[in-house]
Amino acid sequence: MWQYCRDLHADQTPYAFVLYGLEDIPSLSAHVLTEESLTQVAEEYIAKGHYETLDESRDELRYSIEEPRRKTGA
Repeated sequence: MWQYCRDLHADQTPYAFVLYGLEDIPSLSAHVLTEESLTQVAEEYIAKGHYETLDESRDELRYSIEEPRRKTGA
């Protein structure tokens, strides 16, 4: 899975490989989080008025898996 995601998004910088599970449904999904996708989502949250700075937004969203528009490669 890791190599597949690295190949799929070779131009991005991964910072976490996460297994995400839901309590209601017994399943796990793999996600590779990248700095580039984090910045993209953080900028969207700033534009919506949720955060004031890019650093604040990135810090708060860094390990968020539930953001549906996040492009994680998995």
